[in-house]
Amino acid sequence: MSILKYSNKCNPAASAANMKYITRDSAADSISFHNLPELEAADRIDAKSRAINYAEERELEEECRVRGNENGTPRNHNRMIISFDRKESTENAKEEVHKFLDKNFPNQKAVVSIHQDRDHTHSHVWFDCRDVGTDRKSRLNPKDFYSLDEKWARQYDERYKTNYEREYQEKKQETREWKKAEYERTQGAAGKRILPLDKPHRHNHNKAQILRDKEIREHGFNKEPADRDKPVIERGQPRAEREEPTRGRGEPEMEDFIRRIDRTERTLDEAFSDTQGVLDATERTKHAIVRTEQAIVRGEPEREQLQEAANRFLQQRNREIERSRERSIDRDDGRGR
Repeated sequence: MSILKYSNKCNPAASAANMKYITRDSAADSISFHNLPELEAADRIDAKSRAINYAEERELEEECRVRGNENGTPRNHNRMIISFDRKESTENAKEEVHKFLDKNFPNQKAVVSIHQDRDHTHSHVWFDCRDVGTDRKSRLNPKDFYSLDEKWARQYDERYKTNYEREYQEKKQETREWKKAEYERTQGAAGKRILPLDKPHRHNHNKAQILRDKEIREHGFNKEPADRDKPVIERGQPRAEREEPTRGRGEPEMEDFIRRIDRTERTLDEAFSDTQGVLDATERTKHAIVRTEQAIVRGEPEREQLQEAANRFLQQRNREIERSRERSIDRDDGRGR
């Protein structure tokens, strides 16, 4: 399914970092510009360098404006991802994305990066937060913001003869009805525990869902993958008690997998032993500290006696010094007479 995601709450300190990410050599197949003719370059490498430098300069400029007590938020860029449901040529994808930007973002400056590193073509769009000419912060009104995906679906349907716009509208209507029912059901239920209604099913982009979708693409809806009959190896199970895999096409992979499991178990055992040793040493240290404190408590009277003896010695020495000084003065007075 073709998907559009637009974000206007981006970390201001990640503007240049995001530009480096979307223009990286391992993914970016094409880098182009929207309302930024001064950055046009002859090749992709030069375009990447200019785009990164521009993002760094804009990030620093917006930071300086905020430090200068300019009114407003420190937002310096927005982001958008446009995903195709198929592999499309880079030129056609760039043409469709720029067509969408010309129609819906005519006054915003943007950098477009086409990626071909997945099984479907997709595009990352970096937007400058300030409009062309006015130098004011760009803002989408709520109606335009919440209808961006429908506008892209409409354009996609016209180009590829799909029916995504109707699907988007139906799903949004389902979500609105669910929110309305949830609101009405929880009215007057303050302090009561009410289980929420099941949300409408939506495509999930987490890792588990991606792996399931990949499995469906590779094996079909009604087919089982070839490794479903592999034995389940539990941690701590001796090697001799494990069920050996059937000889066949996946034997080398299974043997390598078992070897990795064995190495992992040995590593965990060693780590457990090291941890136990650290705990034992900590316990011994605690006992040593307790014994030291007890010895200090027991030795407190002896220390006081030593301190008193030292004080008496100092007092006696001071008296002797004073007497010696007085005798010296008397001798000097006797010689003078």
